Amino acid sequence: MSDSVDQVVNGYLSRLDVAAANLPPGQRAELLHEIREHIDAARAAGAAADEATVRTMLDRLGEPEDIVAAALESSQAAGPVLVARRSSTGLELAAALLLTVGSFIPLIGWAVGAVLLWGSRRWSSREKLLGTLVVPGGPGMALWLGLFVGESCASTGEFSDSGELIRMTETCEGFALPPWLGVPVFLAILIAPFIVAGLLYSRARARAETEEPALRPARLAAVSTSVWTEQEIAAALLLAIGGVLALTSPLFGILVSAAAVGVGLNLVWTSRQWDRREQRTATIIVGAPPVLAVALGALWAVVVEGFDYASAGVSLLPIGLALGMIAASIYLTVVLRRRRL
Repeated sequence: MSDSVDQVVNGYLSRLDVAAANLPPGQRAELLHEIREHIDAARAAGAAADEATVRTMLDRLGEPEDIVAAALESSQAAGPVLVARRSSTGLELAAALLLTVGSFIPLIGWAVGAVLLWGSRRWSSREKLLGTLVVPGGPGMALWLGLFVGESCASTGEFSDSGELIRMTETCEGFALPPWLGVPVFLAILIAPFIVAGLLYSRARARAETEEPALRPARLAAVSTSVWTEQEIAAALLLAIGGVLALTSPLFGILVSAAAVGVGLNLVWTSRQWDRREQRTATIIVGAPPVLAVALGALWAVVVEGFDYASAGVSLLPIGLALGMIAASIYLTVVLRRRRL
């Protein structure tokens, strides 16, 4: 019980810490100390003995964003306060994600990423050309080229009047690279865009850190404060796109979606915007549908004699994975939207 209470309190204080980022350092430290002391005193007095009473106490305190807004309003009498606000790298992160993971959505995902790439002021023209030309269409091209470009062969036999096979003739259509060349080309198309996108985003982030923070009136800064940072945008976007990709190909789509799940949930669990309960709920939402799909296939194989469980697993697993990832993305988005409202 103590662990769950500590998680709720720490989640609340983390949200308050993020919301108070635009306060002057002294006022921010004072506000955090005051709220922390209030919570500790209530817990010491036994007024917050379990998770339910702790949540009730925190509800009475109010949303962290409202507390910060009230603190800013109370400081206006002393004169307008200017706070430093660093520029976001959300545009650059969205460009990197769309040029890579987003490229598995045919044409649209990569094209939007390219527009964002050229719209950023943190990359040079040479870097923008690099991001555009390596690889045009993104790693999704590896999938779509594999589906639509290839060599298909058909064999026909010539028989004598007695039915004896005289010779076999093989006719091939299309184009295919030899394996010794095709495999490296496929891997290069698949991996190179991720390397380039990672390099470009790291440079954009490093340049953003060297930029002078913009000074804005505290009231305006409070209004524009958002619970969405680059990390939360990336988490929700990866889960949503990964869910769509799970339906594109039985094997390749599952592999890409599994990678998106790993990265997306890591971003969710390291974010300070979602508390532990919300992080656990999102993880369960992602994992439950695939597990149920596999269980349903196993049950069906037991009930129906001769049922091909492997074929059913290939069909049901991507559907379960897609439903779980998309539902988790929607859940996390709704949580932060309600918190902001």
